Amino acid sequence: MIPIREAIESTLADAYSEEIAIYGDVLESVRRRPSMDETANGDQSWLATMTEGLDRIANVEKRIAETKAAWQRMDARPGSLLSDRLMRVAELIRQISAEIGYAAADAEAKKRRLMPEMETMAKAHRMQRAYGASL
Repeated sequence: MIPIREAIESTLADAYSEEIAIYGDVLESVRRRPSMDETANGDQSWLATMTEGLDRIANVEKRIAETKAAWQRMDARPGSLLSDRLMRVAELIRQISAEIGYAAADAEAKKRRLMPEMETMAKAHRMQRAYGASL
């Protein structure tokens, strides 16, 4: 018979393996996102993929919530397998966060490049209205 601690740790390690696969898919999707300059409308389908992946992670977390609580009550240190999986999850989250930061910087740079163009268009529109009102 498997002791309770080992059974709980095994369940958690399996769940984190599932999360690693999902986080890996999310990371790949975020890395493959087109830059804001590559598409006229800034294709955001990668956001949907990321959101779906994070929803799947939330479902895994919900499924193992009681197991995690039992683990915490045991106040046990994770074995090497669980520790490795937790470190891998943390690393994937860090990489995804960095990629999202790059996407945000890309969007901000595009905004800065477009501002003068938008200001010129707004000025032309105001001039058209002023010219039309004077007729």
